[in-house]
Amino acid sequence: MNLKVFLLVFILLTGVLDSATAQSCPCILVFDSLLKHLEINYPGYLVTAKRSDFVSWNSIQRSEILKVTQAKQCSEKLQNYLSIFKDGHIGIRFKGDIFKKEKPTKFAPVWPEITDSIAREYLDKRADFDSLEGIWESYEGLYKVFIQRKMNTRIYEGFLLESVNQNWKKGEVKMIFTPNDRGKIKLQYFMSSHKFTRPDFDLNRNILEIKNRIVFQKIYPKIPNPIPFESFVSGSFGLSEDFIQWNSETYYIQLQNISAGNKPLIDSLIRKNDWAIRQSKNLVIDLRDNEGGDFTCFENLWPFILTDPSVIFGTTYRCTQANIAAYKAQLNQIEDEVIPEFQDFAKELETHIGLDWKIPNDTIHPEAATSLPKHVILLVNQKCKSSTENFILTAGQSKKVIVAGETTGGVADYEELVDFPLACKEMTLQMPIGKSNRLPSAPLDGIGIEPQIKLKSKNKAWQPWVKEVLRQIKD
Repeated sequence: MNLKVFLLVFILLTGVLDSATAQSCPCILVFDSLLKHLEINYPGYLVTAKRSDFVSWNSIQRSEILKVTQAKQCSEKLQNYLSIFKDGHIGIRFKGDIFKKEKPTKFAPVWPEITDSIAREYLDKRADFDSLEGIWESYEGLYKVFIQRKMNTRIYEGFLLESVNQNWKKGEVKMIFTPNDRGKIKLQYFMSSHKFTRPDFDLNRNILEIKNRIVFQKIYPKIPNPIPFESFVSGSFGLSEDFIQWNSETYYIQLQNISAGNKPLIDSLIRKNDWAIRQSKNLVIDLRDNEGGDFTCFENLWPFILTDPSVIFGTTYRCTQANIAAYKAQLNQIEDEVIPEFQDFAKELETHIGLDWKIPNDTIHPEAATSLPKHVILLVNQKCKSSTENFILTAGQSKKVIVAGETTGGVADYEELVDFPLACKEMTLQMPIGKSNRLPSAPLDGIGIEPQIKLKSKNKAWQPWVKEVLRQIKD
């Protein structure tokens, strides 16, 4: 599970829909649409449907769901139903009224006619707009605002274009930037109830960080060489990429965010530290708490790791119309950040529509043998999942590699997550469209990868873990 998914689930599961809203979309309707969707589009459906208890499970769950009257309770029941598939990648996201209902504080101005196209037209005609002006979207799309400078002033107003928060309406002012007596721009930021706070803020190219509140990125107009948004947010939430020369023999790398948007940063750090890594006897790659993301983030580490040809297991994709549409919709959301390989993949899915498309296993061949690093230590724990587990499986085929720590999370049999709207707009199904070629002979879901050296500690410091591994290694 990547950072975006984790943060979104954490935020969204805090809300409750009122009963009037819930009754307008019965949970049983969502349940029936979910079953139909899984049967047609989910690559793991047939495996579970063959289980002897599957029919009775459906019957029991259906009778329970008929009693549900609240949307949040419905999302929890549907999540419980999905547990029979034993797939850590499949789940329900509840994204209805995720904010506590409060009586809004009224304030002006309001611009109800504002639209995305009106904002873009204004920005296209404006020759002297500055860095604050533009269309900004918060992380995970909770808010989209148009920040406009008032004519002949240094006052900026952020008009709401879109919001998941039902306490807000299009055209209301979400933020106001005003110069104080000393000329410094200060911020009024309006909360869910419309009561305002005065947080500090940082503006850096395409990033607007409202301290201890929320982070926005400028989505229009595009600026050259933008700061990778996911990387910035990862840093804000304490997820990091560290490259450290620990001592004369050991080089330490920490990788916690392997989202596609973070790959350029990881690649540049590997290039920058290439010489130091190749001079070290021991290379430590700390994967603890890395819940997965883009497998290609690891590709420039292979020269340090491999001793023999190593197999990367391929994937079999369920190429239904719904799956392909969902994947393409996901690409549209990230627009200019899409790398060509993703677009090529979408086109390839379309050529296999109505079929299961099997991408065969691949073999990575090592470069010319180098004596250093001699040992590659992978630090792992129970939060290592998905693409991170696939990396551990592939790297573990090298004679250099020692896996140390805790059993991994066991969420790696299915991949390529996409979102599907359900019958009620408050709920979304997150579902993988591909399954590993390891199945059915070598499943990992619910099992995980056992480390060669077992370590367990509540202390997140990496140094004690590394010292213990080095103590046990026999040269």
